[in-house]
Amino acid sequence: MGKRSFYSDDEDVVPQAGLAAPIAKELEEKQVSHPAESIDGMTIRSTPILEKYMGELRKFADERYKIFIAEKNKTDKLIDDQVSDIKTQYNSVIVEPILPQSIAILTAALSGSILVNQRSLPIRFLTPIVIGTVAFAYVMPKSSKNVYNILENYEKEFPKFEKFHKDSCQSVTSAINSTRSTLNDANENLVNQVGIVRKAVEDWLNSR
Repeated sequence: MGKRSFYSDDEDVVPQAGLAAPIAKELEEKQVSHPAESIDGMTIRSTPILEKYMGELRKFADERYKIFIAEKNKTDKLIDDQVSDIKTQYNSVIVEPILPQSIAILTAALSGSILVNQRSLPIRFLTPIVIGTVAFAYVMPKSSKNVYNILENYEKEFPKFEKFHKDSCQSVTSAINSTRSTLNDANENLVNQVGIVRKAVEDWLNSR
């Protein structure tokens, strides 16, 4: 009785362990072209070309990853250095505490804005700045002195900044004079109104 064949590719079937059946010739050639490795008791076969390209891809990805990590570390260090430098410069300029003094400066600037809210636009713009600057010099003298020294150094390095500073000072002086004039006018009006009211009260009392 001949051997029954249930599959058309019986020659490609790997014989089970313990059987003496020989390996088919075509299967043997495939095994030679696809070498096997034993890993933890498991037989692994791969294609040499596939291993080559996968190795190159893995190497390329590893190199790119190392470059990315190096650039990231470099950027992080640069940011940390910049932040540290800014903190150092800030602490060297701003000496007094910020919170209480800044509230006083803002209050003074807002008061100046309210004081000249009926005046022209340049005066309304410059007056809060002038009053805020004066308040800054009053409540934070050391810090304001440091800021003024920095501005003087900028003026020496940049002539255009010096011209801008002079023009700003002239505008500020004009705003101060205008503010004084406004205060004098308001004081005179107040005195006149008080006199009128007092005279009206005296007349009313005399009429009775």
